[in-house]
Formats: sequence, structure tokens, C-alpha cells
Amino acid sequence: DLNGTPLPLDTDKVEGYLRTLRNLELTDYVTYTAGGEDLAAIRDCSVFADVTAESDAPPVVEFANVEVGGLSAESNLNQCAVSGCVVAGDLYARGPGASVQGMGAGVTYENCSVTGTISALADVSGYPADAGGIAIYGGMPEEEGSSRFSGCTVDGAVSAESLDGEAAAGGIVAAALADAAEYTDCVTYGAISAVT
Repeated sequence: DLNGTPLPLDTDKVEGYLRTLRNLELTDYVTYTAGGEDLAAIRDCSVFADVTAESDAPPVVEFANVEVGGLSAESNLNQCAVSGCVVAGDLYARGPGASVQGMGAGVTYENCSVTGTISALADVSGYPADAGGIAIYGGMPEEEGSSRFSGCTVDGAVSAESLDGEAAAGGIVAAALADAAEYTDCVTYGAISAVT
């Protein structure tokens, strides 16, 4: 663009750029750290699988040691938006600090659906079990409005069981933290249970 007039691409520069890209190795990369203004997105994906994680290993930390998620086991990837995704299958975690969530991965969820059972069993004394239809946490207490759930559906049982630790289960989230999350037009079909 020169003074508002579009200029044609320089074919030599374009071909040189493409040659450079073709010759890159898998070890040639740049690390980029996204700031708060950046928003990663997972859109219109489908997962049709049963996912199971079990551990008989000694606990490593005092909370979640065995995690399962339909999209990701990560509870709160900073600033990730999840929309139009479907997870169909049974999700199960067993072990110290078992944690299961239907989606995982994000802080905003729009028009997502989960079908199948979601269950967590903490079978080591003193460890918690958490199960959330869409996510484990609905926001972070220090960030009011930090999570948004809109038009999400969970169709299946959600359960958490702990031998003698805490157990939390919820149709949309296992733990709604303070006033940090917003929920609009979300629905859960199926039994929800937390047993200690």
C-alpha cells in the first residue's frame, strides 16, 4: 500500500519467503507468550471416546493427582474460549485427588454439550474428588466474571466420591467460586452426586 493505493506483491519476495518456510526444521520455532489481551480458541470440535485415567501410585500433591477432561485435563487455561464443542463418551478418573471435567481447557464456554457419565473416585484416604459437567471451576475468586457459560448442555450422570476427603460434583461446574462466573441458558439432565 502506497498512499492508499494497493501495490502488487513482489513475487521474488513471496517465493523467497515460501522457500524459507519449506526449509524449516521441526526444531526451528519461536516461543510466544500470549498476554491477557490474547484469546485462544477451541471451536466446533467433537470428541467421541471414553477416557479413563487410573492411578495406584502414591500421591504427589495434596489435591488433583489424576485428571481427565473431554478436551483437556487442564482446569483453567488462561483466556481460552471454547465454543460449539461436543464431547460424547464416559469420562472417569480414579486415584488420589481424582478430577474429571466434561470439557476442561477454557474460561468461557458457549453452546457446548457433553453426553455420557462423568465420574471421579478418590480412593486414597484424605484426598478430594471433583467432577464437573463442563468444568471443575466456575471462575477464580479474585477475578469476578472471569468465567462465562452460555447455552451449555450436560446429558448424563455426574458423580464424585472420596473415601474421607472432600467431594464436589456439579452439572455445569464442580465448584462455583464466589460471584466469579456467569451462567446463561445452561441445563443438566441426569443425576448429580457427591459422596464422602
